[in-house]
Parts: sequence; C-alpha cells; structure tokens
Amino acid sequence: MASAVRSVAIEVERKFLCLPSTSMVLQQNKGHPPFQTLRFLKQSSFADCYFDRQNLLTNRGIWVRKRDNLWQAKIRIAGDFQNSKFEEIQGRDQVFNLLQDLHISNPQPGGADFGLLPIAKFTSTRHTWQADEKFTIVIDCTNFGHTVGEVELQCQVDGQSVLEEKEELTHRMDQEIDSFMQKYAWAFPKGKAMGKLSAYFQQQRQSVQDEHEDGGHFKNKSGLHIAKENV
Repeated sequence: MASAVRSVAIEVERKFLCLPSTSMVLQQNKGHPPFQTLRFLKQSSFADCYFDRQNLLTNRGIWVRKRDNLWQAKIRIAGDFQNSKFEEIQGRDQVFNLLQDLHISNPQPGGADFGLLPIAKFTSTRHTWQADEKFTIVIDCTNFGHTVGEVELQCQVDGQSVLEEKEELTHRMDQEIDSFMQKYAWAFPKGKAMGKLSAYFQQQRQSVQDEHEDGGHFKNKSGLHIAKENV
C-alpha cells in the first residue's frame, strides 16, 4: 500500500438473497425478534464502471472501479464472493498510487483510465437502512434486472496497519454480522445470493453469441477471463 494512504476503510459484507417481498418484510420489521432499531436512510442511484487489463488486478483480488466520477479500489483481505472482507481506498491519486505500487503497466496520473480497460458497466438503485444503530443493510437493483442484498460493517484503520491486524479485525466484524443475521434470520431469505458483477458476467455469457471458452473460463471482449465457478 502506498505511503500516501493515511487511512483506509475496512468493509466486511455478507450478501443475502432478495425475493420480491424482501424489502417490504424488512421495512415492516414485524419478525421475531424485531430489530431493536431500524431506520430507512436513503434511496440512491449510481453508475459503476469496473476496470482491469489481462486480469492483472482481479487475479490479485483487487477490483478497481469508477463510481459515478469517483475512482475506488477494493482489495480483498479474506473471504469470497458471498462473504467478503475488503480494504477500500478512493480518490484518483490513491488509486494511482496503488497501481504504481503493484507495477500495473505504467499508469499516468492524467492518463485516461490509467491504461486499464472497462470490463463491466451498469447502474444500480440502492435502498439503505441502518439496523440496531450499527449494521448497514442495502438492497441493490441493477439496470440489467438483478437484485441483491448486503449486510455491511465498516471502520477506518491506519493505512500502515499490517495484514495480520486487518485479518483479525475483519474476522471480528464478520462474526458480528453472522450473529446479527442469525438473530434476525426472518429478514434474510435463505439461499445463495449472487453479486452484481457475477450476475453481469453470467448475463454476458448467456447473451453474447461469439463467447470464447478457455479451460472453463469466459473471456469477455476486453480480455478479462472469469472462472465460472468463482464469479
């Protein structure tokens, strides 16, 4: 991590399946036990464009995107696509420093997209709640018809914290989310949830007629290979 990064956000999230009734059931808060507190915070919309080049980032567990006009990077600390633990940075300069540290091509601060290529682009409408004064619950609906929910915890840490400290912190946060979702199991439908990127690439595989197969991997037009069993 670049020395210019003074603090970073640590985010732990668990996805949950969304049924047509999920948002209403959540909002009514009539399950047993009900949430101690539940506040609807906002509805928002945003456009995401994800970038990579020849899997140089995704193979390292790094996702670089531009959300509206803000550059962001999510760096996986642990977990998987269902239960994720990330370090997050944002801002063009910080993403540039990250790419320099990783020796990803030769990005120029003023260059277009740091020499990366777009691999996915979609918009989402998000409904956000805060439960028990601590847990963020979001439901995202994309413009390609996919809906998914997440329970999130986030905190700020020193950018120079060592990996072991971050892993210990995310483990505690993950345990908190697990206990929370078990306590209020009525609010979170059972079943495996698919993330937005996974759903996006799955839809590409189904709709693009000239798709290429390479050892069980799908190669999209920008050259990104995604292992079907891992997305």
